[in-house]
Amino acid sequence: MANESNEGAACSWQPKKKPSATLDQRFSTGDLPVEPNRYSLIWAYFCPWANPVKMEIDLLGLDKVIASSPIYSLRHTGIDDDWFFGPDENDDDPILEISRVSTAYKKADPSFDSRPTIPALVDVQTGAVVTSQSATLLEELGTEWRDYTAPGAPDLFPDADHDELVALSKRIADLSKIINGASTAISQEGFNRLSDRFFDELEDFNQRLANQAYLFGDHMTTADLMLFARLLRFDLVWYYTAKLNKHRLQDYPNLWRYAR
Repeated sequence: MANESNEGAACSWQPKKKPSATLDQRFSTGDLPVEPNRYSLIWAYFCPWANPVKMEIDLLGLDKVIASSPIYSLRHTGIDDDWFFGPDENDDDPILEISRVSTAYKKADPSFDSRPTIPALVDVQTGAVVTSQSATLLEELGTEWRDYTAPGAPDLFPDADHDELVALSKRIADLSKIINGASTAISQEGFNRLSDRFFDELEDFNQRLANQAYLFGDHMTTADLMLFARLLRFDLVWYYTAKLNKHRLQDYPNLWRYAR
């Protein structure tokens, strides 16, 4: 379900070919203006890559200045290379005024011919996707949009934790790569290796949370949003689909408390 070409991967089916463009413009470099009411986030409830970005926007109060364009959660019959905004092919998103996610990608790059991914931040003025990398969005919304965060909102990407936060976030993102690898393993040996690595990671996170509320102590960060989005799906989805069933989440008392 995810295109794992980089640590900012997003929800999609495995692409038939490499995307024709890397859509990763940034606010920190001046490529994009930090401007309220200019952008809309394409996301979905089912996507562990998009959920943390949407949660961040809401927790910071940025939902007052960044719009939301949720997609329809099911693929349309016979169309496995695009996402739609409603059950009917002609159901438009009221903000972007398009019915297919691919339209926003093609406005950014007319030669785009791969499967579009989410999350995707769209410039409403042009209708084009400007950033489709979840890692970029999580960092830049937490740092470059501080002038627009709500009073009392948490600092989800504190400067003091930057390097360790980036490194830990990559480890959490890699959980999805391990899950995908286990789901498609062609040998028992290969599956066992990935399964062991997956549960070793869970145990490490379990130990990290033994005496603290969040991954970085007493304050929530974007890494917590990423880990929560994945833990939420473990018992419900990956325990069955990826056969990662050596343990359940409740077998890790600190992770179980944390997720609840």
